[in-house]
Amino acid sequence: MFPDSLGNGKWLFFLHGYNVSGQEARGRASEMFKRLYWSGSKARFVAVSWFGDPYHDGYNTVPDYQMAVRNAFVTAPKLAAVLNPTDYPGYKTVIAHSLGNMVVSSAIQDHGLQIDQFCMVDAAIAMEAFKGDLPQDIANLALPPWVDNNNTGTIVYNQRFWSSEWHSLWDNVSGDKRSSLTWRGQFKDIANKTSVHNFFSSTEDVLGAIAGSPTSITIHNAFGIVANDVGILGRYAWTVQEKAKGNQFTIIFPWKLTIQGSNYGGWGMNLKDPLLNNDPLYWKWVNSDNYIGRMIKTPEEIGTVSDAVLRRHPVFEPGWGEIGGQQQENTVSNVSPVDGAPSWIFNLYSAQGSALSADATNRSRLLSEAIPALTQPAGANYTSAFVTAKNHNMPAEYADKANWPDIKVGDIPVWKHGYFREMAYCYIYGLYDEFVFLSN
Repeated sequence: MFPDSLGNGKWLFFLHGYNVSGQEARGRASEMFKRLYWSGSKARFVAVSWFGDPYHDGYNTVPDYQMAVRNAFVTAPKLAAVLNPTDYPGYKTVIAHSLGNMVVSSAIQDHGLQIDQFCMVDAAIAMEAFKGDLPQDIANLALPPWVDNNNTGTIVYNQRFWSSEWHSLWDNVSGDKRSSLTWRGQFKDIANKTSVHNFFSSTEDVLGAIAGSPTSITIHNAFGIVANDVGILGRYAWTVQEKAKGNQFTIIFPWKLTIQGSNYGGWGMNLKDPLLNNDPLYWKWVNSDNYIGRMIKTPEEIGTVSDAVLRRHPVFEPGWGEIGGQQQENTVSNVSPVDGAPSWIFNLYSAQGSALSADATNRSRLLSEAIPALTQPAGANYTSAFVTAKNHNMPAEYADKANWPDIKVGDIPVWKHGYFREMAYCYIYGLYDEFVFLSN
């Protein structure tokens, strides 16, 4: 920025979010630096780039979001190692955007990152990660047939059967690490470890809520590059990717096919033959004019299932097994993972499952691919895990309402996911003044 002698001796770090290439990261960092400088920052500015766009070929596709989540967890210990006092002594503020907040949150929670201020902007993290006892938003985040088809949030299959609740079956098994396979409370301590500010937008598009099963148009707009209205690109992307867990979505371009989501856990149903002869079948055979094949049984047909059975043979898609196979008790020769599931997925349901779940890399993969969140993201909502004064609704607090160049909802400007950098500085300079106040 300028010689250290002209600065204030403090540090300000910036992390970009998902779907940002290395070249784009440099451009965004430059824009952040200029805006902070215009607002009077004298802190030493450091931009942090991370691999948030995996498997992106740059040609009308979007990168693998769930792999980006895994990369965020992998990056976290490296961030903590670099930013801790030895290399950057003194007062430190971190500003992160969108999925970049996953990197910082994990670094603080899991790897001892020590910073003074953490400014979360448009955080693409479920609120339950910061406070595990928040009410669930079943109506907007659960899918049929687990819930009713009318988007009311009426539960059809007992939540004991859900992948999001599988962790609770291990709560009373002493020391079993499978109890950690939930988004609830993953970052529960960060508000006690540093000063966290949640800069959210009540008019979010990318982090916006949408009920029920997403239509093909919604999926395409969320993950696509081409749309009839460029203004809707990316809308509902966070919610759609949560619903894509166990419920893989395909986006077809005339020249390209893009897949988002996974084939196991999540909202998938177990239509497999059980490994143990005495375990129940969760499916029934249907031969009708409209459908021939296996179909999940009704809750009444499934009946009561013990915790012990659900631990090894869940009602959700387990990620391994045969359909029409000849599996017999204690015979695993035919067991194979579904496409995209980890090679060790069968062992998750065995005596080895606790050790597998204790491994940070395995846990982050399961969280990103197989365990859905049931609360909305912090970046679109007031989040009670943080004190009221540290929740900042950006369109209400920092937008120039009188001269706002985009649309409004009533008196509130519509502040979209990237507007902290895409909207001209003259309309949102108050946000940067706040960053400078906190970092100085």
